[in-house]
Amino acid sequence: MLDFLLQATALPDLHPALVHFPIALATVALLFEAAALLWRERAGQAALALWWLAGLGAGAAYWAGRSAADGLGLVTPEVERAVGAHADSAWWTLLALGAVVVLRSAAAATLTGRSVALTGCVLGLLVQPLIVRTADLGGALVYRHAVGVSARAQPPFGGVSGDPDAAEPSPPLRADLTRDETGGLRWIPRPGDETVWGRVLEKDGATLVADVLPEGPGLRFSVAGQGALRLPVFGADLRIVAVVDTTGFRGRVGPGLLAERGDRGLLLLSDAGGEVQFVRIQGGEETVIDTASGGSTGQPLRLTLSVSGSHLRGHLGDPLAV
Repeated sequence: MLDFLLQATALPDLHPALVHFPIALATVALLFEAAALLWRERAGQAALALWWLAGLGAGAAYWAGRSAADGLGLVTPEVERAVGAHADSAWWTLLALGAVVVLRSAAAATLTGRSVALTGCVLGLLVQPLIVRTADLGGALVYRHAVGVSARAQPPFGGVSGDPDAAEPSPPLRADLTRDETGGLRWIPRPGDETVWGRVLEKDGATLVADVLPEGPGLRFSVAGQGALRLPVFGADLRIVAVVDTTGFRGRVGPGLLAERGDRGLLLLSDAGGEVQFVRIQGGEETVIDTASGGSTGQPLRLTLSVSGSHLRGHLGDPLAV
């Protein structure tokens, strides 16, 4: 049914078609509440029906928005942060509209006279700022970041959106740590970095040793058991990209984030066949958050772990995996 609807329209997903309903319905519901309070009490019955429709519309728009966000693929960190902010605001707006529906229904059942409409007016005025903020963040995705406008409008990973005549990236922070076009930090391993940057961790006698490839940028790992090469981490919102050749490898490999004490963290792990696991570490115990499959056996894997606020995303290549 969903595929049929998308084929019948030029829209890339249903979110743009659904998102205007809760905005308009909540606004009209507030106007009917004001009419019931100042003029005709019977307008309050229509207001209650409109609140219910606004709540249902918000649920549908949120569901469609989640689906649309998952289908974006790998976007720039700036766009990912904007999508996360819009999603967070939409979630709180959905909860707020749900509360309005419940409280307004309770008022209709327990109160009498214009006090019912007064309750609706107060609730409607409280929820309007959330609706406006969510709509503004959604509009910024389209008109500032060109999300969903066209494939050409969205820069590939590593590209930059906005004014093509913008200022050049900041100068390198140090010889082996530079900023790319998006403002992110990039490290390319070079001879000597295996001792300057890396630290071998041991667990139950297992070891991991890394050295720099003599033929070009990259690291080669000799692994026995379980281990990790630690690199510095900057900031709270992060994207870590690892391209790994798993030829002859048996096990799981991928980028991750670990706390200083090492008792909690997040890992994006894949085996040579492209089976992906999103793993949470807490107190030394691993919990699988999500799983996905894909990739080609024997082909290099491009794994991307993104953390933006409360949003965690794992990509295998360009498509969203977990």
